[in-house]
Formats: sequence, structure tokens, C-alpha cells
Amino acid sequence: MLTDELQGDEDTVRGQGTGRVLKSGPEDNVFVYFSDHGGPGLIAMPTGPYLYAKDLSATLQNMYKNKRYGKLVFYMEACESGSMFYNNLLPNNINIYATSASSPTESSYACYWDSSRQAYLGDLYSVSWMENSDIANFNSLTLESQYLITKNATNLSQVMEWGQLSLSSELVGAFQGAGRVKAAAVHRDFSVMRRRRQQMVEEFAERSKDAVDSRDIVLATLTRRLDLAKTEADRALIQAHIDLEVANRNHADKLMRMLVSQTIGVGSDEKLLAHRHDTIEHDCLQSMVETFESRCGRFNDYSLKYAYVLNNLCGAGVDPHNFAKVVQQLC
Repeated sequence: MLTDELQGDEDTVRGQGTGRVLKSGPEDNVFVYFSDHGGPGLIAMPTGPYLYAKDLSATLQNMYKNKRYGKLVFYMEACESGSMFYNNLLPNNINIYATSASSPTESSYACYWDSSRQAYLGDLYSVSWMENSDIANFNSLTLESQYLITKNATNLSQVMEWGQLSLSSELVGAFQGAGRVKAAAVHRDFSVMRRRRQQMVEEFAERSKDAVDSRDIVLATLTRRLDLAKTEADRALIQAHIDLEVANRNHADKLMRMLVSQTIGVGSDEKLLAHRHDTIEHDCLQSMVETFESRCGRFNDYSLKYAYVLNNLCGAGVDPHNFAKVVQQLC
């Protein structure tokens, strides 16, 4: 779990992944970049449980208390990634500055379709800041400048900044690229940099043309692969996968509507599905997600968008026991 790795808990992560943990101290600058799927108040991992916003908040505050960094910068790419930091989940006085690919209620967007690999290679937010870092003069580029460049280039979701905003005046090179702050001016050809910047402006506009809501990556990828298929057999196989994906999406849509109707009554479902509860009920949401997934299976890239519905049920004061009964009947 990311929380254990950030806190340097080697015993907990032993035998998982690389087993490596963050071994930083009070004089270290720390840069964290996360990319995966997300929902209101949670982010997904390739395997294992979700990381909930309340747990990430507690982890970051413990790291500050235990002097595990001097300054920390956190870039987060995920749908609804702003929900991991807003409403003071990330305090403004613990030397952490963060940006998110989207607001607390928006999807993020994949981009750079590659026909040879038949996959999307990046997403608008991450590609924007990474390409900016590739050409940046780290002696002068600040975190705030990179944030604004990334925000302007990410035109399909609202990039946001969080935490101790005064840290945005720090140089990007203090967090990205070992030794590059001193070396940047020596090794940069400024005419090349100017041409590359102009090229990036043109690419920003081009990039968004093939961008796709991260919730729709699976279906969009299959559709593109169908267009590239060279034999009838390949087309038939891909079409079968498309039909299954559409059926699964329709099932998720229907299941959520039935869940709301049977939990709070027919007639209230439209309002509850159309709007979002103002705040995230963190403990209740986690309980609802765990109850739902124990019977109905894990959310996938598409259906995770409906996690907000469970938070809405929490905000509506739905009794957890009644919710569990409805889930058991439906799944």
C-alpha cells in the first residue's frame, strides 16, 4: 500500500512489489507522482485495496510529524483526483504542495493513441507536465509556472493545486531530476528550447483531438482496434469483446439505478443519480464500497464512476444494514 511505502514501513511491504520504501528525512525534498483510476475520495491500485483520501491525509500528516521530509510535492493523475486533497484533507501548513489532474468531480483524460501498440500512451495532465519538464530550464521554472502550463494544456479537465501554495515558488528542479538545477543552463540550447516550446503549443491542440475520458478507455481502445483489424476472424473476436464491454456497462448503469430505487424508493433516484452530495462521508463511503464489492464484485474502470452514488446514499442517511440487504438481493 502506498501509505506504507511513503512512511518507510519495510516490514509491511516486504514481499510485495519491489519491497522498496521511501527512506527520506527532514532535509530531503520528496516528489511523488501517482497515476491510476480514481473516484470520490479514493484512488485505485493495480492490485489490492483502494487508498482512501482520509488515509492518505493521515499518512501525509504523520510523515510531517515524524520529519520524513523537508518539503514534499505530490502530482496526482486520476479521475476525481481533486477529491483526495480538498476540504483541508491536505493541510496548508505541513510543507506539502500538490496538483491534481482534475477537480473533485471530473474525469481525467487519456491521450496519445498509438496505432502500432494499439494503446493510449499517456494522459493530458501527465503528458503536459512531463513534456514541460523535458524542455524546462530548471534554474528558473517554478512549480507555479509548471502548474499554470499544465493547467492551460489540460483543456478537458480542471487541473487544480492544493496544500501549502507558498511552496509553488520553489524551483521544479529541486524536486525533479537529480543535479539538473545547476546543470540546466550549461547544457541547454535556447534556440532549440524555443522551437520545442512552439512545437508543444501545436501538440497541445493536436493531443486533445484523440483524448478520451479515462472511464471509456477500454471501449475506445477496442473500437480503435476494430478499425485496425485486418481479418474477419480478428474483427469478430474484437466485436465480441466490444459487445461484452457494452453489456457490462449497461449492467452497471442498471444496477446503480436499481440500487438507489430499492434503497430510498422510486422517485428519488433521478435526483440522487443526477447530483452529488456536497461532502465526502469518508467512513461511510468506505463501508458502502466494501459492502457493495463483497457481493457485486470490484468496480472496474467504467463503473468506478458510480462510487459517488454510494457517497450520495451516505449523505442521504441510508442505514448501512438496509443497504447491505438491498445489495444482497441485487447481487
